[in-house]
Amino acid sequence: MVTNHNIAGRTIGDVNAMADPQMRRGVFLTALTRLDQPLPIAPNTAIAIGDVARIIGSPSDVERVSKQIGYPVPSSEKTDFLYFGLGLVSGFALGLLGVPFRGTGGGCLIVGLVLGWLRARRPTFGQLPAAAALYVKDFGLAVFVACIGLATGPEALKQIVHYGIALPLAGIAVSLVPGLISLYYGKYVLKMHPVILCGALCGRQASTPALNAVTLAAGSNAPVLGYTVPYTLANVLLTLACPVVVLHG
Repeated sequence: MVTNHNIAGRTIGDVNAMADPQMRRGVFLTALTRLDQPLPIAPNTAIAIGDVARIIGSPSDVERVSKQIGYPVPSSEKTDFLYFGLGLVSGFALGLLGVPFRGTGGGCLIVGLVLGWLRARRPTFGQLPAAAALYVKDFGLAVFVACIGLATGPEALKQIVHYGIALPLAGIAVSLVPGLISLYYGKYVLKMHPVILCGALCGRQASTPALNAVTLAAGSNAPVLGYTVPYTLANVLLTLACPVVVLHG
């Protein structure tokens, strides 16, 4: 796992050019992943903190180069329950204060952001397998949506009966119009590459299935490069904004 700040922010080509030939002798880069998504092994691919590089070679050569890259990832997938439990306890404790956050959900969100930032800065602790993280995320989001639906469902049905077809059409417009504006803004104003832009739009919608469809259509994992940051921001804003819209709309 990349933790060396001298490597982060540089491209694969830059790292190859600056590395001592004797230091990298005998090892070969076979895969590079970010958030469990493969990145292209190309000279212009940028490396970031937290990326996982798979290198092959003799044990002594691999150990020598690994020390220059960062932290060796354990071969077995284990969950750091101490770190995970500390986050849960701290989040509930912060949420129970009730002064600025008004609820355990807000406290868990704040603590999660802080601990996630710490792990991003030094990803040598707090291991959580991708499958376990995906389950926790999907299960938590499903429970959140179910609770909101149970609390507001009867009122929503009354509103649909009162406003008729206009309400579902408004919901469709709310989903489509911002996406179309983002598409044209990214293409004509930001001049983003279409493949990266499609990945960013999937992240804006916090839709992993859409990202899978885009990567299949593109025949490449390049859309992942534009997906990560919008996806993170969208999840944070989704958690913060949904209760406000539902309860005060």
